[in-house]
Amino acid sequence: KNNKMAVVVVRKQVFLTLFVLIFCVSASENDFNLHIVKNTEAKCLDGTLGGYYLRPGKGDDASKFKIHLCGGGWCNSPTDCSYRAKSNLGSSSFWPPVANTDTKDYPKQWNIGLYGLLGNDTQNLYANWTSVFIMYCDGSSFTSYREQPMNVSGAQLWFRGRTILDSVIQDLKDSQGFSQASEVILSGTSAGGMATYVHAELFRTTLPSTVPFVAMPDAGFWPDTTDYTGKLKMRSYVQAGVETWNTSTFGVGNTACMEHYGSADSWHCYFPQYLMPFIQTPVFVVNSMYDPAQYGIILGFPCPRLSTCNPEQFAFATAYRTRFIGIISDALKTHPRGLGATGFYATSCNQHEETCRQADFEGIKIQDTSMMNAFQHWYLAQKQHTLINNTNVYIDVPWKDAHSPSNPTCNSQNHGAC
Repeated sequence: KNNKMAVVVVRKQVFLTLFVLIFCVSASENDFNLHIVKNTEAKCLDGTLGGYYLRPGKGDDASKFKIHLCGGGWCNSPTDCSYRAKSNLGSSSFWPPVANTDTKDYPKQWNIGLYGLLGNDTQNLYANWTSVFIMYCDGSSFTSYREQPMNVSGAQLWFRGRTILDSVIQDLKDSQGFSQASEVILSGTSAGGMATYVHAELFRTTLPSTVPFVAMPDAGFWPDTTDYTGKLKMRSYVQAGVETWNTSTFGVGNTACMEHYGSADSWHCYFPQYLMPFIQTPVFVVNSMYDPAQYGIILGFPCPRLSTCNPEQFAFATAYRTRFIGIISDALKTHPRGLGATGFYATSCNQHEETCRQADFEGIKIQDTSMMNAFQHWYLAQKQHTLINNTNVYIDVPWKDAHSPSNPTCNSQNHGAC
């Protein structure tokens, strides 16, 4: 039975590869084309191979790379992961060969968030950079590794998230010019934002020390803190994940953190507040202080949309905002290169993820400064080594009540899966 299933997986992969080859021939300049990794060990949960979308850069900026780690939550048990394996977050068989940002000509393309930082609109300061969108199909923020598959309800389940990430990096170096990269921005959203913290050092150490490299995690600061009932919900979730993913000794890209905490406490290395002292990479944190995904996953909060909160619940959300700002601010103080190597853009938008849509990345403003311009100011300082403390922090004003958003530049429209 397992042999038959293996044949099905191989046939799916061959069909997808042929599709990619056919569609790449007629690619437009707006296309992100799918690239399946060459390493046959880099398997998604269902056994298909991992991969990434890429749009080549232009002119002098072609050697500069924007690399984004896709988000999409986690699965922390074999049963949970078996359901995920049947979706685009667990199998590359669902991924289209071309992801096009031109919705006028390609209105039915899969809705991937390839705008914002990754966009190529005329206002984008990084429009001509080579853009890479690393797909997510392992459920572990690219950390899992088990040599042998698990058998769950008669189906094989693979845990190879770290292998996928290593293979994508190698493929980018071998085939896409990444080995000659002149500048690199690593970003990620949600579970991909967590992965940006977790794997920033893995990327940094693959590049010469002379190459400017920074990280911009978005909605990825998942804190280890008590929930609405006083329990450490997220900690328990990650601890269960570490066991399922088999990452107590290998998988997390920050080896210094893993060595510090050891296998028994390796779960610490998924939380940015504990990771920060071991991240040499300059980090620009983007996060909403009213993130509805955090309300559900971390806090077990009954009203993720603030407009539905009663006064008591809104008071909790207001208090959590203060607590969350404190957790991030304290973490940034532990960065080994000092506060000057960090930035913090804390919005009051009641939304999850804010860098993958033009209206957010270029439109949201704090202190009359857009996210893009705040990041650019900070990034240039990193390149020029003019690190100034306390000038890279943008904290939005809080909501007055559940029906009074404080920032009119926030926009709750769909931004696609990013």
